[in-house]
Amino acid sequence: MKRRQLGQSFKKIATGVACAAVGGIHPKTVKRWWIRYLSKAGDTALWVAAELIRSGIDEDLLRSHFRGVNPSPLDTVRWLFSLAQRYLHILGLNPSPLRGCFSFLNTMLPAPLWL
Repeated sequence: MKRRQLGQSFKKIATGVACAAVGGIHPKTVKRWWIRYLSKAGDTALWVAAELIRSGIDEDLLRSHFRGVNPSPLDTVRWLFSLAQRYLHILGLNPSPLRGCFSFLNTMLPAPLWL
């Protein structure tokens, strides 16, 4: 997901994730993952914001959205990433760099919000 945020094509991401010798990943699969990720980012960000508030954060987390009025899906993804980093830091958790924070966060999220 991070590679797509940086503007890489689905084809480039697919070839970088798994080599063709082991079967590879089709660019359409990466595109499907990206679309699902974008569709869940907003609800997941709100869940993470609620968890931050429960943990004692007293600031207006909605105002920390990069573009509060009429945000793009990518703006919301960036907001989710910043909230997730804060949430994991507050919990004192450090996910594996190989799995990333969203795979780790999925272990805590309700099933409908899994990324």
